[in-house]
This record gives sequence, structure tokens and C-alpha cells, in this order.
Amino acid sequence: MSDLFQNPKPDRMAKRGRILLPLLSLFAAVFVLPGHSQVAPKFSVLLYDKGPAGEGYVHTAAKLTLKDSAQAWGRQYGFTVDVAEDPTLINTTNLAKYQVVVFNNISAEVVDALPLAGQKTALLEYMKTGGFVANHAVTEAGRWPEMVSLLGAKMSNHTSEVNLATATLNLDTGSANHPIITGMAATGTKLALVAKISLADEWYTYTSNPRSVSGVKILYTLDEKTFTPAGAMGADHPIAWIRTLPTGGRIFYSGIGHAGGFLTPAFTRSLFINAILWAAKMDANVGIRKDADRPSQMEHLFEARSTGPSQLSVSVRLEGRYRVEVRSMDGKLLASRAGKGFNTYAFKGLRHASPVSVEVESADRRGSQVARIR
Repeated sequence: MSDLFQNPKPDRMAKRGRILLPLLSLFAAVFVLPGHSQVAPKFSVLLYDKGPAGEGYVHTAAKLTLKDSAQAWGRQYGFTVDVAEDPTLINTTNLAKYQVVVFNNISAEVVDALPLAGQKTALLEYMKTGGFVANHAVTEAGRWPEMVSLLGAKMSNHTSEVNLATATLNLDTGSANHPIITGMAATGTKLALVAKISLADEWYTYTSNPRSVSGVKILYTLDEKTFTPAGAMGADHPIAWIRTLPTGGRIFYSGIGHAGGFLTPAFTRSLFINAILWAAKMDANVGIRKDADRPSQMEHLFEARSTGPSQLSVSVRLEGRYRVEVRSMDGKLLASRAGKGFNTYAFKGLRHASPVSVEVESADRRGSQVARIR
């Protein structure tokens, strides 16, 4: 046997290392495991993961599930996730770094424990223009009325936390075309949600119906005929909803999320992925494709402005066919127009509608702006 394979000398080992290392690097670069590709980050998320220090209930398994999942989704769909348990990071300067804040099953005890003056104010101010995603226990924050007001509802009671109840969730009428339901191009293949599904969870009942709150759109309701609620809300029992604020803020809340396996169904995974992307205002993203892995510049392709009392002008600089819609901030369609090419469209009779959301959608792009009408 050649001495090349018997106790090689150091200089030969060094030479071989200089040859093998580039080859190994090339091998690693070429042979990437499918399904594990990483996308360049487009936005940043702060996931607040603090648990109560006192006697409050800790959703340990569920919190860990969402934390780990969100980090994996970020690598896959292009956003960074910073996990924080330090409450002092809830401040104006730090929050300004993020497009979305996720409150991961944050209970009333944690909210009440925010220790520094101005912390709650900083978060409330952030929510007016930023993205906020909250699940399950966040509506327990009943001792913080301003937070309850922004979320739209407060939890009053719940079914068994041990013996989870199976209930049917129904897509709410009028939400079928919402980006969280249809999915977004930002995920490549859109993660569309079904209109009806049965899930097991600890189901919340709320002190009031968020449907009556300005800017709220209900996504799913619970069918009370399929389980025994801890306090009936009747035929209209919301369990997942969004709220769009006139100042630009986007809020998503889901009552789903008590147990560690709540993200096992593809439905709930897609629901939370879409919610994070929507909260980050990525619903105008053209998608992750070989030839286009960055957000659409839709905001530069149309302009909405008030041209007089109750009047709105929308100028579109987009080739091909598209649709222009003017909606109230609670999602109600006020006016629409089919369009083609570079054109300007006038909308009249929008009295008492200000502000409005102007949406332009083509075959592969979608964008929205908030406009105020004189």
C-alpha cells in the first residue's frame, strides 16, 4: 500500500486539506436538501415569549410550538424572528425595529407585570401603525382595558383545559377573499384555508362580540351546535378575526392555541403563517419564484388621492388588466372598476367613508393604500 495512506506527513495532510476543503464547500453549496432553502429576510418579527412569574397559567407546550415554528417559517418565507422574554425590550426604540410583534400566549399576569413607565403606551402606539399577532391567552389581558379595546374582545370563560373540546369552525361570510384566507404569493404556493374544519382546543367565550368593533373583520366562527361552550354566544361566536386601524395598524387574533399540538393541522399552520405575512403588509408580494424573490413595487404603480368632497382619484401605472377596489376600513366594498394599462379612475359619492382602503390587483400583484377623502 502506498505511504500516501500510511501515517501521512503533515505537509501532505495540509496539501490534502487545501484540496478537500474547497471540494467540500462546493459539495455543500450544490447539494442542498430540498425543502430547507432559506429566503433573504424581507421584514423582522419580535416574538414576545414571557411567561407569568406568579400563579398564572403557563401554556408551556403551546408557547414552545409557536416559537419554534415561527423561526422555521421565517427561514422559509423570508423574515427574521427575535425571541424575547425580557419585558424591558417593550419600548419605543426597540419596537421600531420590527414590522410585526407577536404576543405568544401572553396572559394578563405578564401584561400587568410590564414594569417600566411608558411600556404599555409604547406598545399601544406601535400597534396603531405596526403589525400585531396575538393568540389564545392574550384576550385574558382584561386588566388592561386599552389592549382589550384594540383587540376587540376580552375572554370571559373557556371549556376544559384538560379535556379539549372538538368544535367546527366556519369561514365567516364576507371573508372568503381576504388574503389570510386565500393565501398570499409571498409563500410561493398560496396557503389557502378551507371554509370548514373541526379542531380540538380549549375554546374561549368572550364578554362581547368583536364584530361590532370598527375595523374588525371576522375570519372564523365556532358552531356552538358542535360543542358545549362555557357560556353561549349563540349563532355568532367569533374565534379568529383581524382588525385594520385607520392609522395603518394591522391586528390579528386567534383563540386557537391552548395545547402543544395546536399547529399540527396544516390549517392552523397556514392560518398563522398568513397572519404574520398579512400583519407585515406582505399581501402585495409577488411571490418567491426563481425570477422574482422580492416584494412587488406595487406602491409605486398606483396613487390614490382625494380630488374633492366625497371624491377619489386613482392613477394606475400598470400594464395589462387589473381591478381597482375602494373599501371601508372594515372591509366593505364601496366601489370597484376593472382597468387596463396606464389610466386614472374617478370615484364619487364616497361621503362619510374616509379613510378608505384602495386596492389594486392584477394576475400576479396586489397592493393597497389608505387614503383620506375630503
